[in-house]
Amino acid sequence: MFVCLLSVAGIFTSSAVRALDVAGAKGDVKTMEEIEVEGTIEKGDRAYTQQDGKRFITNPYGEKKSILAVAKETKTKGERKRISTRGMKMPPDYVGRSIYRYQYTFPSGGKFSYYEGKDGFVGLGYHSDDGIVVLDVLDGAGPFASPMLWGPYDQIVGDKKRSTMEMMMGDGSQDGMGLLKSGYAIGYMAIMDDEDYSDLGTAYGNAINDAAKGLASDTTAAN
Repeated sequence: MFVCLLSVAGIFTSSAVRALDVAGAKGDVKTMEEIEVEGTIEKGDRAYTQQDGKRFITNPYGEKKSILAVAKETKTKGERKRISTRGMKMPPDYVGRSIYRYQYTFPSGGKFSYYEGKDGFVGLGYHSDDGIVVLDVLDGAGPFASPMLWGPYDQIVGDKKRSTMEMMMGDGSQDGMGLLKSGYAIGYMAIMDDEDYSDLGTAYGNAINDAAKGLASDTTAAN
């Protein structure tokens, strides 16, 4: 639960002239009592799992080592282009309106984009057959960003219906932050049905595995 204290002041005047003379109208200013506004964080607003100190909206998809290998290969071999961040949900403290994108299609057929921005923002995007991008934010979007789905700022790019984001809240009393900060914002999360989370996460994980297998085969052949 989080509590916010508001102090409301009302100014009462008998004429337009007196309304302008605020400094001399002390008798016309009345301070009301403090109003306590309470808000309760529902359990559904923080439905995430925790792994290695990181937060995920659902069970993580993909394997971390494979994701990082695919990300590295995408950056190394991908075509680099600076693109606008319009249509992407960036952290509130992100500076700039553009980001670098490295786009590469693996021999397995999987198409990926590696995103690199300011302040260490890094993401890996999987392009699905229906033209949307499943963006897995790897770093640079707060303490809960990490490879695998779905953490804060992981999102669907290119789908107006499923790219909508909502605030993801945490409970400070459960997260060791004490009573002074009982509610806090972790980040944003894509608004989707559980079935969509599962389907897109599975598609992302399968594409990662296929691409990683190809990388492993190339390494074995080279040796």
